[in-house]
Order: sequence, then C-alpha cells, then structure tokens
Amino acid sequence: MIEKVDVHKLSIVSLEPKLEEYASYLSLDEHIRASRFTRKLDQKKFILIRGHLRSLLSQKTKDQPADIKFSYGFKGKPELPSNPYYFNVSHSKQTVLISINQFSPIGVDIEDHRVVRGIEHPLFFHHDEHVYLQQLKPTEKSLKTLWLWTRKESLCKATGEGLTSHLSDISLLHDKIEYKDQFYQFFSISTDRDVHTLCIRMS
Repeated sequence: MIEKVDVHKLSIVSLEPKLEEYASYLSLDEHIRASRFTRKLDQKKFILIRGHLRSLLSQKTKDQPADIKFSYGFKGKPELPSNPYYFNVSHSKQTVLISINQFSPIGVDIEDHRVVRGIEHPLFFHHDEHVYLQQLKPTEKSLKTLWLWTRKESLCKATGEGLTSHLSDISLLHDKIEYKDQFYQFFSISTDRDVHTLCIRMS
C-alpha cells in the first residue's frame, strides 16, 4: 500500500523563491484566508504551502495549478470533487508534509521534537496507551507521546472527523487497526528533528 502514496517532506524555507508564483495560483478565498493571519510570516507560510500543494496536485490531475477547485468537508478538510485523488497536509515550524494518494483516504501529521507535558488527557488517550507511556523512561516518554499523538491526528484527518472524543476509544499502539468498521494502517517515522505519521484507509 505504501508504495502507492506520494509523500513529500520539505523545508518551507526552500519554497520561498517561488512565493510570487505560488501566490498567483491561489483562489480569491485562499487570498482572503491568507490575509486573515495577523503575522506576515504566517501569511507567507500559508501561501507557500497551499501553492506547493496546488503544484503537486496539478502534476496528478493535469490541470493548471490555478484551475484546481477545492471543496471542503464537514470539518473543513479540503478535497478534490472532480478528481480521484486524496491528499493531506501537515506542517510543524519550518517543515511541511504533504501526501497524495489515488486509491483511498489518507491523513498525515508531523510534530517537532519537544518536551510534552499534560497531553495525556483521558479525552485523547486509550487506557492501554496510558499504561504504555507510564512504563517508559522520562527520556523516552515525550518522544513516544508525540509518536502516539501523530497517529491520533493522522487518523482523524484520514477519517475527516477532526479531533473527537472517540480518540480514547481505541488504542493506536499497533500499525493496523479497525475503527468504525474500516481498517487503517499507520506508517510512523522518527527522525532527529521530528516525528511524523501517515495513516491510510485500507481499501
């Protein structure tokens, strides 16, 4: 399954030379959305990420980047209503992760390494996950908490539900799970800078 998914991980800074070009790809509503960011840095980041997404999708759909039309799901997840491609985007600080798949819904999440405190709320974590985390050394706990969190986020993005209380109903300690009568598979990678996960709904 994994070989059928395009995964692009890159530095947002590396896209800066294309800022003007990418801005020309955006629709009116995307420009309005960008203008709502109070910080210029966040405006630029949104333009670069959305412009690069349009560029990647145009290679698949054969449409011009500016001609791609998005629709939005119940939780605001963008979709391609007229093309059989699924995609998802996540970014953390200066890194963006984009995945594209023609066969089934996907979700991605990336988190930079950091010390994690207070995230083990029962609203989000299953009992088995709490037990697993409590058995770890303090030096490992933050990394594994982020590892689990990227799985939670990517699953919610693959389902289109967004973060919900159902997160505590299921353990994501295993790479393959069944959730609401659908099967999902996780591919998680930890690097020296971040943790990221790709979640795929199995056809």
